[in-house]
Amino acid sequence: MSPFVRIAAVRSGDSICAQSAFLILLGLLTLSFGGLSDNREAELDYQTTRSLARLNSGNLEGTPEAARLIADDNLLWQPSPGQFRSTRPLGASIASIPLYWTGVLLATGLENLEARHANSLPVEQSEYLAHLFVGWKNSLLAAITAWLVVLSARRIGVGRKHAWLSGLVFILCSFVWPQARSSSTEIQVAFFLFLAFHLLLRARERFERLRRPRRTDLVFIGISQGMTFLTRPEIWPAILILYIATVMAIFAGYRGLARHALFLRQTWRIGHWVDTLWMMLPLLFAIALTAVANQARSGSISGVAGELFAVGSTRPLSDLALSLLAPGRGLLWLAPLVLIAPVGLAYGFRQGGRLWPVCVVLVSVPILWVSQAPLEETESWGFGPGRLLPAMPFLWLGVALALDRLSRKDWTRRWTHALCVFGLITNLSGVLTGSGTYQELMGNAFGADSVSASYRAPDSEFLYRKAHWSLGLAEPWASWRILRHRLAGQGEVFPIDTIFLADRSEWISASEGLDPDRIIVNRSESPSVEPAKERHQGFRHVAWIDLRDRLQTPLYPGVLISLLLVAAGCIFAIRGLDRALP
Repeated sequence: MSPFVRIAAVRSGDSICAQSAFLILLGLLTLSFGGLSDNREAELDYQTTRSLARLNSGNLEGTPEAARLIADDNLLWQPSPGQFRSTRPLGASIASIPLYWTGVLLATGLENLEARHANSLPVEQSEYLAHLFVGWKNSLLAAITAWLVVLSARRIGVGRKHAWLSGLVFILCSFVWPQARSSSTEIQVAFFLFLAFHLLLRARERFERLRRPRRTDLVFIGISQGMTFLTRPEIWPAILILYIATVMAIFAGYRGLARHALFLRQTWRIGHWVDTLWMMLPLLFAIALTAVANQARSGSISGVAGELFAVGSTRPLSDLALSLLAPGRGLLWLAPLVLIAPVGLAYGFRQGGRLWPVCVVLVSVPILWVSQAPLEETESWGFGPGRLLPAMPFLWLGVALALDRLSRKDWTRRWTHALCVFGLITNLSGVLTGSGTYQELMGNAFGADSVSASYRAPDSEFLYRKAHWSLGLAEPWASWRILRHRLAGQGEVFPIDTIFLADRSEWISASEGLDPDRIIVNRSESPSVEPAKERHQGFRHVAWIDLRDRLQTPLYPGVLISLLLVAAGCIFAIRGLDRALP
């Protein structure tokens, strides 16, 4: 075989396997997605999307939700009288514009559904289908990211079957699944950052085949890096590392082409500069857009809170242990397969092609550092270490290669199977129960007295750390007990001692003498708690159940579409895994 043709090049069977993983996961994620915005920040992003889509320069107006956000002006900036704009990064809002218009167009034929939604909650609502499609964005992006994981795994030499399996377990056996149900922006960050890396691998493959990279690939690398910056500016070191790696790959690729007589040597003089420029322009545009938006909103190009220069935690070792080891939040509990990622990286370094393992390590380090910066309330109480999610697709390439190599021995294969099962168990509770239910029950049971009046995440740092380190209070395990309580038909009143395995009298005595602002126990005498918010009752955290119970709409269309996607993915898998297929 010619030395210039890659043995593990992506072929038709690999593409079919990637499509299979995408369809299966899209069906499962669509079946379980949450739908409407689940926190204030998500609603703020949606209202910004609506304003941008309607060419209103990001000003919040025209909906009941916008009026409520303006009344509580936290996270808003008022550049001039009567104008209110979000202080959050624009990337999530920009990426949601196509899905927003899809929902708006469908709503034109379903006015009755929109009218029922407007008056179905204690406060007035608007644009149900537009909210629904924007809420579906994370499910779609997570499934596409798994597709890219399969293709990238094939490009680094992973066998077809294990590349396909790695794409499935990337979602199903890690905290990516519960995160994809939420309105977190980390899914979008992970998608765009890994898309840039996948296109880098594809450009390198073109060079190895004595071809120049496609110009569209280079442009989309720049767009992906730019959208990553627009969505989460503080991880600019990871973007910079990936950009430098891409430039180095382009220059090295052209040097390789220049050694062959079939390549026109004069193209080398400017070809690498032209390709670098095509990649640079979208990224520069995104940086300029962020600077202009920040300047217009806050008077500083670095952002309202200086997010470009986010610093790490003041307690780095404690917070690092929390993100990696804590039973309620740790990466090793909620994505246990990362334990074998170093094995795959070691294999990658020994194979000779060091581009991907070096990128995995260098991109993951700044993401890990920034993840220790102070968290927003919804981020700190979200399921799993959400800020580490952008590094997950990169680390999963090490997992994919390790799965391929470790499957050759019985005892290592059984070990990886056990990790997959454990990952599924720890994360499925967050899908079946819903993170909002856990947070409200925790706030009502152990938060300050004001928490019981209306839902908010508990804000005590002591409770935050205690909950994530304690097996009794930790979300993955408490959520299983909440689910068991519901399936047993015991309603929505949850005994504190059986759900959280905690003695409230000890908490009350521990809080005596503390500053009133740090009181951590609700001193009501009730031994039980219940969620007051309708979304957190029963299984209403699933979009299709909410559609049936609140809007009296049949359940089967959405469920049927999801199951058909899964069935189509299984058919593709049978075809793609056929060894006779090239």
